[in-house]
Amino acid sequence: MNSGFKSQCLPEYRLLRETQIKRIHCATLELMETSGIKVMDDDALEMLGESGCRIKSDNIVQFPNWLVEDCIRSAPSRITIYNRLGEEAMRLEGNRIHFGLGTDLVNTYDLDTGELRQSQLKDVGRAAKVADALQEIDFIGSYALPYDSPRNMGYVDSFKVQLENSVKPIFYTAAGPEDLAIINNMAAAAVGGTDILREKPISIHYSEPLTPLSHSSGAIKKLFYCADNLIPLNYTPGMMSGGTAPITLAGAITVGNAEALSGLVMHQLRCKGAPIISGFGMSTLDMKTAACIYACPEYRLALSACADLYHYYGIP
Repeated sequence: MNSGFKSQCLPEYRLLRETQIKRIHCATLELMETSGIKVMDDDALEMLGESGCRIKSDNIVQFPNWLVEDCIRSAPSRITIYNRLGEEAMRLEGNRIHFGLGTDLVNTYDLDTGELRQSQLKDVGRAAKVADALQEIDFIGSYALPYDSPRNMGYVDSFKVQLENSVKPIFYTAAGPEDLAIINNMAAAAVGGTDILREKPISIHYSEPLTPLSHSSGAIKKLFYCADNLIPLNYTPGMMSGGTAPITLAGAITVGNAEALSGLVMHQLRCKGAPIISGFGMSTLDMKTAACIYACPEYRLALSACADLYHYYGIP
């Protein structure tokens, strides 16, 4: 065995047969065109109406099948992410797999005392520094929500600390378009300008719709900002089967897919070809405790189904 050798292994595990994928896709299109999706933003409603969608009462939008298919085709099948030095770090396409940090931990075990406490900004910096040194970690994330950061500045402060402690691509969240703009300006300054950042993006913004079958105005404004500025966007719903989605696996997957694809439609209508990473995640409601369970078998099955669907669509 070679020591210190790194390569991109491309394993393939398929949960769904092609006939099952097509059935879920058709059910998704039917859901989007008949029941519709709630869109809580006036600019988005105007754009969707002009693009052929039917706008019903209570901001319910019915998406025609042809429009969804057209936007799936316009979304890029490959997104390349770079590190702060301008070197290619991740090529998001096909079966390629990349590993990195998560976001938004509320509590952290203190490295010095072992005490469980509220997360702090120094924890974000420490996580970024450790991840920067680990060869098998491809990107970093904000890791934690820093309670010692001034109110409404936590996302901005976290991004700054990550830039200071790592050159790897950054997976980040933002409260709204205002701090998203600040973060984008910081990223541009770090690489030498907006044009360079657009050509070689160093970060991915993560945002979500509002399950079930809704998009909040705040989420749409962030989605539009990313499309306008060609910021790679990971826009994925997080359903909870038995709570905000059907209890059945097939039903929950269909709802999540409808939420994801309706977001993709708005993104591509705003700017065709803008980089978007789509899909969905699904947890389950524990009926006994009313807690959200991430470690349940259904969670992994839904992720596998998501991978099968978006390989079929050709979208990262």
